[in-house]
Amino acid sequence: MKINDLDKLTDEALLEMRFCDLPISLEHSMVVPYVEVFTMELELKGIRFRPAVYLADEWLCPEGVPAIGIPFYLCHSRLRALERQMMLEVEGESQEEFLKLMRHEMGHAISYAYKFQNKPKWRKLFGQPSKEFSDYYKFKKYSRNYVSNIEEGYAQSHPDEDFAESFAVWMNPKINWRVRYKNWRVINKLEYVDTLMRKVKDREPLVESQTRYFNVKRLKSKLITHYKKRKKMYAQESPEFFDKELLVLFSRDVSPPPNKAYRYLQKNRKELISIVQKWTGQHKYVIDHLVRRLTRRSKEMGLYCRSEETETKLMCIGCLTALVKNHFYTGLFKRDL
Repeated sequence: MKINDLDKLTDEALLEMRFCDLPISLEHSMVVPYVEVFTMELELKGIRFRPAVYLADEWLCPEGVPAIGIPFYLCHSRLRALERQMMLEVEGESQEEFLKLMRHEMGHAISYAYKFQNKPKWRKLFGQPSKEFSDYYKFKKYSRNYVSNIEEGYAQSHPDEDFAESFAVWMNPKINWRVRYKNWRVINKLEYVDTLMRKVKDREPLVESQTRYFNVKRLKSKLITHYKKRKKMYAQESPEFFDKELLVLFSRDVSPPPNKAYRYLQKNRKELISIVQKWTGQHKYVIDHLVRRLTRRSKEMGLYCRSEETETKLMCIGCLTALVKNHFYTGLFKRDL
């Protein structure tokens, strides 16, 4: 198969393909101009180290490995379309977002390359790298001890992420970090990053690795398996799980306004997802999964909107936001049945 043949495949046919059979390569991909800009930024900062960059199944820098994996879907428009169809968003699609993510992963890679985590001052400023990592964490929204780069509060999830986010801000040529974070406690971290970069400017990396974890050229799994895993939810799946919330939002009473609840949710699904995603920072596919479940269950229960559209909208946004924020912190939409 040639790369142009991807445009001829239906979603079903494409999902049945294995990663290793995709006719794609980083060298001839749509992200080459983005990578060139990233390389120029490294040169502007005087960074000699160049991590290995390859196509992987997602954004990553394997722990302890100075290499950066770029998600496969970014290399071709047909794969981007599939990603948007399956996940509702394409992370890193724009050049701005791509560079933010690359700078973040570069923070991990250069830290592993020069073993920065072993330095006492690194641990004093950022914390112990041995801390258990969790996808769900609580963060202080207005803390001045952390920068913000790819996601609000992400620097607070783990010491490694704190360093990577700090490095990304330091590397960004559009940010004058000394001015932006003046009088913030995080300025000490940024100054330390600046000191580290000057010290290793002309040094060879201590760690070099040829390992390419999750390299698409070696992955035997099908795309459909990949997406099923990514879309897997950890919330309880019993049909009655959200009944209490639905009976607050809607009613079994047919009295005016006689709008069926499930039709309201279907009609306004995209807008609700967009608003809740903006205020929670959660992935769109998580919110979409929740809205679809509420839609199905409200149809099964025969529910109707109890209020006019504006009030119904506000109540739905409030309920969805509360459920999604809990999922953001715990991996569950709520704890009780």
